[in-house]
Amino acid sequence: MRRGQQRDIASGTAKTLAEIGSGVGIETEIEPVNMSNEELEKFMAEPVTIVVHKTNEKGALNIITPSVNGRNQPIIRGIKQTVRRCYVEALIGSHQIEYEQQINPLSPDQFKMNPKATPSYPFDVVNDTEEGYAWKERLERRLDQEIARI
Repeated sequence: MRRGQQRDIASGTAKTLAEIGSGVGIETEIEPVNMSNEELEKFMAEPVTIVVHKTNEKGALNIITPSVNGRNQPIIRGIKQTVRRCYVEALIGSHQIEYEQQINPLSPDQFKMNPKATPSYPFDVVNDTEEGYAWKERLERRLDQEIARI
């Protein structure tokens, strides 16, 4: 389904709770990766220039070290660095999930726990390809969808 289109979610066949929980038949806006394994490996090895934000968080390290397939990549906060895209993916996926309690004002004994994801290592992409920027946006959207299902 494209942006701007609306769909009546009440129509269609009913699903069991197990089907809903497994994600069967749920459409998302994320397009599948149309690359062979070799092309994907080359794409993930492409250089991307990033800056990981500095932090005033107590105990936070100035050098972070994401690890992908047993290989570490030291990254210094606050400095522009060029790293392989696979480490950018590791940074995107590094989140802390905190829960915020939403109390029903009409019935204070009822509440809902809302998940909120906070990036462990907030960063900006300084230089990437158009395909890389689109990939990052899709990955972040997928992460948001996964967190919303919690």
